[in-house]
Amino acid sequence: VRGCVPLPLPVTTRGAGTGNYGQAIPLNGGVVLDLSSLVGFQEVKPGVLMAWAGQKMGEIETAMRPRGYELRFFPSTVAGATIGGFVAGGSTGVGGVNYGTLTEPGNVIALRVVTAEEEPRVLELRSPSELLAATHAYGTNGIITAVEIPLAPATPWSDFACTFSTLEDGVRCGFALAEAPGVAVRNVSLLDGRILELKGFKALLRDIPSLSSASAALMLSVASNSETAMRGLVMQFQGSVDPVEHRRPLHEYCWNHTTLRALQGDHLMTYQQVGYHFEPDMMQNVMHIHNMFADGELLTHLEWVRLGGKMGCFGLPLQVYRSESRMNEVIQQIEASGKAFVLNPHTYVLEDGGMKQTNQAQLDFKKKHDPFGLLNPGKMRAYEDGQPTVSGEAGHLAERLRKGWVTAGEEPEKLSTAMTAILSTGDGAGGITYDTSEAMANLPESSAAAENSSSPLDSETTSAGAMRWGSRARSWAELSHEEFADLPPGSVAVLPIGAIEQHGPHLPTGVDSFICAGILERSLALLPEEVASKVVVMPLQAVGTSNEHLAFRGTLTLEPQAFIDLLVEMGKSVKRAGLSKMLVLNAHGGQVDASNIAARRLRVEADFLCCVLHTFRTWSLDGLWDDEELRYGIHGGGVETSMIMHLHRDLVRSEKFQASEPHAAARLKAARAAGDPAPLLHPHSPGVMHGWMAHDLGPSGAIGNPIDADAERGRQVVEDAASKAAKLLSEFVVVEAEELLSLGGPSGPARSK
Repeated sequence: VRGCVPLPLPVTTRGAGTGNYGQAIPLNGGVVLDLSSLVGFQEVKPGVLMAWAGQKMGEIETAMRPRGYELRFFPSTVAGATIGGFVAGGSTGVGGVNYGTLTEPGNVIALRVVTAEEEPRVLELRSPSELLAATHAYGTNGIITAVEIPLAPATPWSDFACTFSTLEDGVRCGFALAEAPGVAVRNVSLLDGRILELKGFKALLRDIPSLSSASAALMLSVASNSETAMRGLVMQFQGSVDPVEHRRPLHEYCWNHTTLRALQGDHLMTYQQVGYHFEPDMMQNVMHIHNMFADGELLTHLEWVRLGGKMGCFGLPLQVYRSESRMNEVIQQIEASGKAFVLNPHTYVLEDGGMKQTNQAQLDFKKKHDPFGLLNPGKMRAYEDGQPTVSGEAGHLAERLRKGWVTAGEEPEKLSTAMTAILSTGDGAGGITYDTSEAMANLPESSAAAENSSSPLDSETTSAGAMRWGSRARSWAELSHEEFADLPPGSVAVLPIGAIEQHGPHLPTGVDSFICAGILERSLALLPEEVASKVVVMPLQAVGTSNEHLAFRGTLTLEPQAFIDLLVEMGKSVKRAGLSKMLVLNAHGGQVDASNIAARRLRVEADFLCCVLHTFRTWSLDGLWDDEELRYGIHGGGVETSMIMHLHRDLVRSEKFQASEPHAAARLKAARAAGDPAPLLHPHSPGVMHGWMAHDLGPSGAIGNPIDADAERGRQVVEDAASKAAKLLSEFVVVEAEELLSLGGPSGPARSK
């Protein structure tokens, strides 16, 4: 930040993603500050945790449960979301039925933020007024580096799906469960039965067949000791209860994951955010809006949240995008009804979204700590216009649900006495000031290391183009010719091979090479030192054989025979250098046969031991994607997109995600419909192969569904593949070539041809 201010360069901070409103997308160039590597716990006390901003919330939940605590609430993206990103760009989520929103006093204890002043400072914000300035502010009021939050007592939760014959019964039951003082719930969500018919919910319906005939369904997370009471309440509203035994937690079908699942089947699916007025009766207001669009243009989706001490619910109804004008017409119709208003999810401007308005105190905070307007410029309307968007103490969402915002220039409406007392606490002076150098010196080791590290394809290179792999393994290109004679016995040469080929409109051509390098880098980190010291990494062979993708621009390829010859010559060169073993790490499915043939030729022609590891045949994907995606998503689908999100998220063009059924899937369904459950003439038929090119399987070049991709599952796949590669390397280093190869020739009769 100190380097950006004099230039001046805008700074846009991000956590694990760009935000569903585009909160972390830079509008004016500059620097994108990725804090996802700023991880670890600073302090853990009874009921309180301070974590670095990049710490993933799912890992916090996992780490705290053995201590008897859990998160108060979290977004449906908890597996990959960072705590800093949630506080800066989120609002509420699972657990909101108990604890409300982030801006409710007490849900955030303290924030440590870096200012964008000429001499940046590290502030610790603790008063409610200061916290309100930086919470859900998209990083416009300071760079959040650490978050202190209260924890809740750990509770054993179970998921249940409750079905109803009418949506109104489901809504009434939802309010009853959320408001019941003796029923402990962590999440109460309602989905219109027509949402459950969408493709993205197919796996859920397979595990819970009763959902297929429901007019509405409640998705619940209930404490084990409240199950009996919950069942009794559901029965009062003529509902039925099914315990959920599903590979995903039920919250991954709720909140914004509902829209994500819908997008899997229709890329034009979007949503609105509806705030229902408390008066005269919120439940009646919900039903009024539902009935306005009974034809299905809006499909009701509700999430219960405690707001300002009173139980309410948000609407996240699904809508098929037809035009911008129609989207605006729907918003106008909802607000003209007088029953609700829309918190516009189709804008990246903070105040236009409606979750937060900027009063004079917050605007003054911005001007003081970002005097040059460098923090995420273009996102705060109040700063751009030079005046607050609301008068009074604060623009609090609960107040809008009661009586509407008080806009600047109007007579301020009074907040409740208790809320006024809480929000007026603190003088807004900016909290405790820390010397910046001292704060940076206290960064956790993992974060400091991450600051100086990068993805292997972006890492420092030698003049020969070889990657530097650190001290844990030797780089072939950095050794002198004399140093090869001094390699320890058992040393293994590792040749990473990828590809440069199209992967659809949403991914770069270097996907396979990026994945290969990422898996290798991680596997080297997992090796014991005594094994890593015997590994010599050869330069990445980024161009392979990819002639199945020649119909698309950007593909670089060698003819299969030329690629085989290249690998053979590499192996012979390794043998001439004095090594007896080479491991080929392959991340491209189109060169399995070629690399296997090369390994056989090296044995035949050079008495040399070459082992090939096809990374995509070792990793475990069980439970991470549905069966259809695992079967057909072979190229640029959910798996590879997730891995690139983890390794190089800046290279993923998520706006170009397309959900399409591969030709192979359509052919198989047609055959089954005609009475043949297992046709043999099919690209995925076991034991049967016909020549094909990528455009034979899908028109976009991608084969699979990237819409459901996320970086956390990508990390899991990379980690699993890396652990398999590390295990193989550990075995390969200690084995002697003679143990696997009969290098002296056969004993007995001559070998037959």
